[in-house]
Parts: sequence; structure tokens; C-alpha cells
Amino acid sequence: MNGAESLVRTLIASGVEVCFANPGTSEIHFVAALDKTSGMRAILCLFEGVATGAADGYGRMAEKTRLYSIASRSRSREWFGKSA
Repeated sequence: MNGAESLVRTLIASGVEVCFANPGTSEIHFVAALDKTSGMRAILCLFEGVATGAADGYGRMAEKTRLYSIASRSRSREWFGKSA
């Protein structure tokens, strides 16, 4: 198990069920871990704004923790938040 798989398993154990993603090349290990690990559904978004908006809408409607992963320049950013 690598760090990305450990992160995904920790997120699943914390109740995260869905990840909205607009991945870049620097997130390849995270994307592979999402594919390899059962328990979390990955939804590919073709634009960062869609990923963040979809994650926020999902979190508000389902009242669940939301997670999105986007590529920003050459660095990856994973964000998650709890519904209020």
C-alpha cells in the first residue's frame, strides 16, 4: 500500500463516499488508488469549476462530507469539507 491508497482508505473510513475529480498528471497515484480501492465512487469532471460546484451541491443535498480533487498549475489540491 502506498500513501495515496492509505489516504483513500482513511477517507472511506471517515465516511467519504464520493470524490469529484478533475485530475492532472501529478495526481496519478491518487487516481489509481481511487480505482483500486472499493468503497468510494470517483466522478470525473472536465473543469475545475464543475468539480467544486458538484462537490458542494452533493454535500449540501446529501448532508455528507464532500471531496474534490483538482489540478492547479503543477500542484495537486485535494479538499474536503463537512456540511454545515
